[in-house]
Amino acid sequence: MMRNLTLAIVIGVVLSGCLPWKKPAPVWQFKSLAAAQAHRDTAESLLLYKAGLVAFPEELTAYPNLQRVSLRQNHIESLPPSIARMKSLALLDMGQTGLKTLPPEIGALAGLTTLYISDNGLAVLPAEIGMLRSLHYLNADHNHLAVLPAEIGQMKDLRWLRLNDNRLKELPAAVGALTNLQRLYVADNALAALPPELAKLTALTDLALSRNRLSEVPAWIGKLTALERLSLEGNRLTVLPDELAALPNLKWIRLENNALTDAEKARWKEKLPQVTLTF
Repeated sequence: MMRNLTLAIVIGVVLSGCLPWKKPAPVWQFKSLAAAQAHRDTAESLLLYKAGLVAFPEELTAYPNLQRVSLRQNHIESLPPSIARMKSLALLDMGQTGLKTLPPEIGALAGLTTLYISDNGLAVLPAEIGMLRSLHYLNADHNHLAVLPAEIGQMKDLRWLRLNDNRLKELPAAVGALTNLQRLYVADNALAALPPELAKLTALTDLALSRNRLSEVPAWIGKLTALERLSLEGNRLTVLPDELAALPNLKWIRLENNALTDAEKARWKEKLPQVTLTF
């Protein structure tokens, strides 16, 4: 029993996208605004976690070499238009700040590779977000997004896209243009179908679709030849497409809380003996 519990926990962590991002943790140069202000011309990274801020420190937009800024767990409902001046910025963490809007000027951050805007009150993303052509990682989990701009498909270098726990009823076809995408997490939304353009995501290794409203898995999923982990629990599935069996790298599929019959479960245990299936 303990072994099964441990396995379930490991699978849950992996398929919820909780595996660590494979890069070393950044070393933060300054952890107070006062210290950074004394070195504004050379400051490269600033961590102001739970610093009691009630607005974005606009003076930061004049720091010429600032590359990493984390303002997580402050109270900052908006970003100033002057953020467009932060041309050196590579990482911006605005998670858990109460952020309600992103200004169109966000698109001017051409060097941005990592953007955290999770756990906020965002209802829309500006079309200009598509101008972030260098972005590798976008985390917009736990917001109020009901739609995504088609311009999201312009972020050709995106590798990780996290949209868990929003209000999405559909994904734009433009997501299929993100051909470098490796991990796509859209659990806890209201998706009833998936656009066929997603079949172009042949670099995708992780696809999380848990707790949506899917009644079928499209046959084109067999084209996602790099797929290793697929999370489908909490949907309305009764059968699975035979094309799943053709995926050469598949390791795990989560299927709990669907309407699969015992016969269907047995069929897939036989078809995929090398894959960990959880029902």
